[in-house]
Amino acid sequence: MAIAIAAAVWRARRAIVVAVALASSSGIAWSQSYPNRPIRLVIGGSAGGGWDVTARLIAERMQEALAQPVVVDNKPGADGVVSADLVAKAAPDGYTLLAAVTSQMTMTPVLNDHLPYDPARDFQPVSMISRSPLVLVVGSSAPMRSVAELIGEARAHPGVLNYGANTGGFVFATELFKQAARVDIQRIPYKGTAQALTALLAGDIQMAIMDVPSALPLISAGRIRALAVTTPRRVPFLADVPTLAEAGVPGADVMLWIAMFAPAGTPAEIVARLQPVIARALEHPELREKLLALGTLPESSTPEALGETVRAETALYRGLARRAQLTAQQ
Repeated sequence: MAIAIAAAVWRARRAIVVAVALASSSGIAWSQSYPNRPIRLVIGGSAGGGWDVTARLIAERMQEALAQPVVVDNKPGADGVVSADLVAKAAPDGYTLLAAVTSQMTMTPVLNDHLPYDPARDFQPVSMISRSPLVLVVGSSAPMRSVAELIGEARAHPGVLNYGANTGGFVFATELFKQAARVDIQRIPYKGTAQALTALLAGDIQMAIMDVPSALPLISAGRIRALAVTTPRRVPFLADVPTLAEAGVPGADVMLWIAMFAPAGTPAEIVARLQPVIARALEHPELREKLLALGTLPESSTPEALGETVRAETALYRGLARRAQLTAQQ
């Protein structure tokens, strides 16, 4: 009887060892054979925009390293919700990836409790791709020539100055600035950045915080004035413009980003295959030069660091939305 029990225990242990070995070898084989067909890289932006251009640049380098096509698939709609939902529901096999922007993973979720996806539950972080600074600008005819002067004017006339913004990222950045600077500046919503810039030039609004690529041509032409960038350090394409902290407003740094995510449940071996490919691509001088020309800073990360970025920024924006009473309609 004892011998029979011992034999049964031995067989059970052996079965477990074999199962673990098979699972391990299967994972190794999977990672070694991946990818063996084209990869679909989904984005929520339209063709030709900065989001699209960045995704195509990284896709080009990825497919060289992986020896398989990496096809960018534009799925715009609902401020990125359509594309994120599509990838959240895709098979977790590494063949459908998402080049996500900040709003999809951290801003929209805190404003909308009824999204069809959950960033924490439905996605596996892979790597950061780039970070984009924003710039605080005023019209060239505006009397404010510094952040201190803007704050002084806003405090002297609470609720009189206006800012323009068209997307969640710009709204969150400006509301964070307002709270850090302790000023009351009213928002005028616009459908696009071009409309906000037109309003700024016309004097209908007094300030805006927006992406560098949209603002840079007008800054260079002297039609609008850059007062500060929203980054911890100065950026090469606006080297003479101080950071908000240097301008006397610490704690208002905001950098929008583009990062790679896979569906939740994607095997660790696949993620481990993709992350270094992205990191090496972002070290390529030609790619870095092109991204800098777009007004964005190339940056890779570990999956763990990207996951922590999403968690930390979600908490930041949730608190900001509560204090500023922001809603999805805003």
